[in-house]
Amino acid sequence: MLRCLAVVTALLLLAPVAVSQNGEKQDPKKDPKQEAKKVGNGKLMVSWHGQSFFSVTTPEGKVFVFDPHNIPEYGRIEPMKPDVIMISHNHNDHTQIGIFENAQEKGDKAPEIIQGLKREEGRETWNPVDKDTKGAHIKSIGAYHDEVQGMKHGKITMFVLEVDGWRICHLGDLGHKLNKKQLEAIGKVDVLMVPCGGIYGLDGSEARDVVNQIKPREFILPMHIGTVRYTDLLPVDEFIEDNPLQCAVVRDGKLIYNKDRANRLGWLREESKGSDNTLVLERDPNRKGPVIVNLHYWPQVGKKKT
Repeated sequence: MLRCLAVVTALLLLAPVAVSQNGEKQDPKKDPKQEAKKVGNGKLMVSWHGQSFFSVTTPEGKVFVFDPHNIPEYGRIEPMKPDVIMISHNHNDHTQIGIFENAQEKGDKAPEIIQGLKREEGRETWNPVDKDTKGAHIKSIGAYHDEVQGMKHGKITMFVLEVDGWRICHLGDLGHKLNKKQLEAIGKVDVLMVPCGGIYGLDGSEARDVVNQIKPREFILPMHIGTVRYTDLLPVDEFIEDNPLQCAVVRDGKLIYNKDRANRLGWLREESKGSDNTLVLERDPNRKGPVIVNLHYWPQVGKKKT
């Protein structure tokens, strides 16, 4: 019996110990597969995919999506299995749930779809949302697609996503300045996704007014704008030219700031060629005011759009 115990003890001592890449022993209670899912070095990541389509990914791998499109000019998006999909309104460049890998799944594997609008007595109206789901809190605020209470383009919904200590506001295809009730409902915002491309919503000048109303604390992400691939909307130029706020792009995970305000548009066009579509959310106590981050519509750095 003692010999058996001695053999078992020796085998245990010789058994390999799991060690991480930095030389630390791994906790055997942690599932390596789950740990591998953690992204962004423990920080939230926000990615833009053109138009009003954003994804927000948590360190645990939960994915929250706003307004997915399937615009041919932007090509095929990278594979994605969102946990929650928020739809601000029912125009077909904001509702393309079928592009996702888990779109046809059932039960827990299927994405939760939160519609900002609903039909009631034959009319389209707002669908109030104020709920906890998938480790986040989501709130909806009703608004209009135009400046005449929806008579041109209908209603839209703005969403506030609160997750991992960040408050992220997606304005949908907002077409007007906000009233006091809407501003109170939105509350404090860390990251603001704002339409700037005019035609069907806010143009650059109007977007500036709304930004000044909301006063986001950390980042401003332009959306619903024209790009070199998609020219149905105005480019971001009017929004950023002569804007007193700092302007930046992302390259290799770092913010690259514009230092020549007189040539901001030329700088942006040149820097965008090698920039990325993902921003890792980090607070910087030395940063003075919010930063306009012009994300690319596709993950760059040598990657070819397919």
